[in-house]
Amino acid sequence: AVPVVFPAPLPQGTKVNGTRCMSGFELRVNVGIPLSVFKKKAPAPAPIVETPAPVPAPVPAPAPAPVVEKKEKPCYSLEEITAMMAKGESVEGKTICAINDAINFDFGKSEIKAESFEYLNRLAETLVRTNAKIKVKGHTDNRGSADFNMNLSNERAKAVMNYLVKRGVSPSKLSYQGYGMTLPLTENETEEGRSLNRRVEFEIMK
Repeated sequence: AVPVVFPAPLPQGTKVNGTRCMSGFELRVNVGIPLSVFKKKAPAPAPIVETPAPVPAPVPAPAPAPVVEKKEKPCYSLEEITAMMAKGESVEGKTICAINDAINFDFGKSEIKAESFEYLNRLAETLVRTNAKIKVKGHTDNRGSADFNMNLSNERAKAVMNYLVKRGVSPSKLSYQGYGMTLPLTENETEEGRSLNRRVEFEIMK
C-alpha cells in the first residue's frame, strides 16, 4: 500500500530541508515498495517424472517333452498274453513267441513231438477267446541250406496250424508262413542262440 499524508499547513516561507514551501503547504508522500519486488523469483520446480517400474521379461514356456514312440515288444510269452486278456487289455498286434524249444520237432522234420502238446493245448485255449486272425510263423536256425530251412519252416508252421484247428481254433482265422533262417532273434554262433531262433510265432493280427 502507498500511504499519502497531508500535514497541517506551515507558515509561508518556511524552509523544509533547504527547500522553500511555495504554497505554505508541505506535501509528504511515503511510497512503500515491498522488498519482494527486488527479489529474484525462485525457479519453478522441475516436473517430477515418475520412472515406470521395470516390467519383468515374460518367462518362456517350457519346451514340450519329446514324444517317445513306444515300440512294440517283438515277442510276448503265452503267459503274458493270457494275463493281458484276463485284464481286458487288447492283444491285437502282439506276437506270441514259442521259444526255447517250447514246440519241438525232430531234427530236419515237421512232425510235432508229444512233449509240445501241453503248450499247444494252452495256446489253443487262449486263441479261441480272441476274434482276431492269427498268423502262424515258422523260423529255423542257420544250420542247413537256405532253401531247405525255408521249406522246413513252412511245413512246421502248417503242422502247428493244423494242430490248433484240431483243438478248436477256427480255421477261418488261421494262416501260416515259413521264414526259414531269414529273421533270427539273435546270433546263431551258440547253441543257446540257435535254440532261440528255432521258434514258432503266433502273430495276433490287427
